[in-house]
Amino acid sequence: MNRLPTILLILAVLVGLVIVDRSGPDRNVTESALDVGGPVGRSGLEEGSTWYCAAGFATPDGTNDHLVILTNESEQPVRGSLTVFPSLLDTLGNPVPFDRAIQRVEIPAQGQQVVALSSIVATLDPLLSTPTGSFVGALAEFDDGGVNVQHAMVTPAGRDQAACATSAGTSWWFASGTTTNSVSYQLYLLNPFPDDAVVDITFLTDGGARTPSAFTGRLIPSRSLTMLDLAPSFAPWDQVTAEVTTRTGRVVAERIQLFRNEAGPIGLSLTPGTNVMSEQWFFPAGNAGAGAAESFVIFNPNPEPAEVEFELKPDSADRAGDIAPLGVSMGPNERWVVNVSLHPTHPVNTVATLDATTVAARGERFFVSIRSFNGVPVVAERLLTRPAELGVGVSTSFGITRSSTDQVLAIPPWFVPGSPDDASVVRQGELAVLNPAGNTIARVDVLAGGQNGIVLRERAELAPRRRASFDLNTLLEEGDEWIRIESSTGVMAELVVAPGDSIASTATVPDAGTVSTPDLLSFD
Repeated sequence: MNRLPTILLILAVLVGLVIVDRSGPDRNVTESALDVGGPVGRSGLEEGSTWYCAAGFATPDGTNDHLVILTNESEQPVRGSLTVFPSLLDTLGNPVPFDRAIQRVEIPAQGQQVVALSSIVATLDPLLSTPTGSFVGALAEFDDGGVNVQHAMVTPAGRDQAACATSAGTSWWFASGTTTNSVSYQLYLLNPFPDDAVVDITFLTDGGARTPSAFTGRLIPSRSLTMLDLAPSFAPWDQVTAEVTTRTGRVVAERIQLFRNEAGPIGLSLTPGTNVMSEQWFFPAGNAGAGAAESFVIFNPNPEPAEVEFELKPDSADRAGDIAPLGVSMGPNERWVVNVSLHPTHPVNTVATLDATTVAARGERFFVSIRSFNGVPVVAERLLTRPAELGVGVSTSFGITRSSTDQVLAIPPWFVPGSPDDASVVRQGELAVLNPAGNTIARVDVLAGGQNGIVLRERAELAPRRRASFDLNTLLEEGDEWIRIESSTGVMAELVVAPGDSIASTATVPDAGTVSTPDLLSFD
């Protein structure tokens, strides 16, 4: 496989690299209760923020790299610190953490910095500078508001991007996951706190619940990153659901999957876990993956059954009318998979599935909502994979549970928009904006920020329960680095970038002061 093209990185301003002993003092790492349920930004000038970027690995030559993307949408420079947590595995597969490194960063007003962790880690210890590389997570802390932090994995096998978490937790869920022979399933647990954490990890497969001894009572040392490889403990399963629960302490959980089946799919997915269950989940960007198969995995972690509806609303519903949702009664600790489109190597199980492959016309865009109507919350995750003949591409992501009137996301640094006048340029992805309200019109402005300044690119009016889709080739220009969405009432937005060598799907990060929970609407 060819090496990925070189990415131009603007390294953050360094104000002294410091190696910190684990017994040294820590800043107070805190978060609001609002952060639980997904990352949120803080635009107030006196509001600090903390961001946890748990999963990543890097090699010294940068062929594999963990990128931390720092976006400052405010009108003033923002200073902060980036703490790097390197780790290796010993011959028995146990994590070997190393001392943390702390560096100061400064982000210019309305600017962006992309920090390549490979260039930092390789200087810390000779053991971390070998060609095999190391695992590396990061913690970003800022005293002032206006900063949004995302991170990305860039490898020859694929690329993906996700928002960094703004809260740690005592419970984390991953609805989907694959442990077939051609897939590497890496579970990352970051503990940046001064106290050790102890976790239990349970799994649900088609063969029932699994609690391997290697994942029971697992110590996650203070101020360290632990990477757990599932392969030695698992038989091949197309779908594996995971639940991480702490006995003591808190952690941040994130997953990387590497798909390396020559028959397909091939690619990399970077997926933050969710530390919240919800009665409804939204996926605004349906069928945006350029030929990818699309499935939705729903998991009920509770001891009570959940009455769930899966609704797929095609864009043609404006003309043809709504389509009745699919209903499912989910038992306690039960998982269901809803297949919207398939190809022969898409990794989905045949147990507890719903067929939604005929709901939308071939090639039609849509949004999905998943709702529980008996007060029992669930978790829901989407799986996108391309067949090998269409290129590299795998992505998994959780849905959105909250709307916002002000939200931001970083454009993946490898994305270069094509000319909208060039007929040979294929659609590389889209920005989808959804109005989840049942009776309110949303007026939406889409702005792009970066080297071109902040520019209003699109304006739209969304009827209740409708979405707008923007082709990235038309929406963006070279030099754009981030997108901001402002609206008259709460909306949700999702970006999918899908050139031939990867699929990256990521939701916007809402400003904490503008977040709301949509009403739970029944189908009528």
